Amino acid sequence: MSWALLLACGGPSLVEPLAPPRTAVESALASKRVAEGEALELTVRVSWAEGWAPDLSGLAPVVDGLEVRLVEERTFDEERAVSLQTWSLEGPPGSYLLPPLEVSFLGPAGEERTESSAPLYADIGEGGPTSELQPMALAPPPPDHPWWPWALGAAALAGVVAVVVLRRRRDPEEAVEEPVPADEAALAAWDELRARPGLDDHALALGLSRLFRVYVEAVLGVPATTATGFEIIAALEGRLPGDVDARQRSRRLLQATDLIKFARKGGGQELFEGLDRDLRAVIAATRPEPELEPEFT
Repeated sequence: MSWALLLACGGPSLVEPLAPPRTAVESALASKRVAEGEALELTVRVSWAEGWAPDLSGLAPVVDGLEVRLVEERTFDEERAVSLQTWSLEGPPGSYLLPPLEVSFLGPAGEERTESSAPLYADIGEGGPTSELQPMALAPPPPDHPWWPWALGAAALAGVVAVVVLRRRRDPEEAVEEPVPADEAALAAWDELRARPGLDDHALALGLSRLFRVYVEAVLGVPATTATGFEIIAALEGRLPGDVDARQRSRRLLQATDLIKFARKGGGQELFEGLDRDLRAVIAATRPEPELEPEFT
């Protein structure tokens, strides 16, 4: 019997369904855009398997400019224990980023793990970049800002690579080009970007986000140039060095630049000085080992 016939006849499943995660934190908005004067409604769902226990203290969302109020909270059992919270968020018109919500869990053997929800983007009032048909995490910056800064990081990176390659030619008569290490290219692009006059915080955040994503994709193999910040953070789990510092710095880089890019929140010299330290620390922890030239005897 052929495989096609076997499948058509409803043969036994060859793939076992994936088991639900032992612990999970999920959040969702009833609507990504509400009218001026109305409140956003956020639902937070925390679930855990038998033997696990969550720490639900401090779960309340904190969003700059919005008043947050708990509307309903209940706990029940489905296939596993579930805590369901409904929050109301009210404030002036504008675009807002609801940061990820983190919950710590304690396992049956004393092990600990932390789960995070995805960041959410929403508008109060008209004219924001979100859409009911498209998640804001994939939306472009608001239309009142030129599109070019988004490509600034990539352009700076390409320009620096070209300059370094030209300088590294072994012989003017030979057109042999040595590859530029990704870490050198990323740092040079960031230095060149910060030196450009007239760039505001939004443009700097766009450029930094882009060149960091290009570096992560080149060195760690994560499709960072096409993924959201939350997807990148999840994909980096297990690919960064064992110490927590590199993971925390990567998370801070992505979340801070997302806040500036999409919600126009944050910025300033002090923030970018901190992001500069984060970028250099992550690159130092992940830069590829230099290739040794073979020795001939």
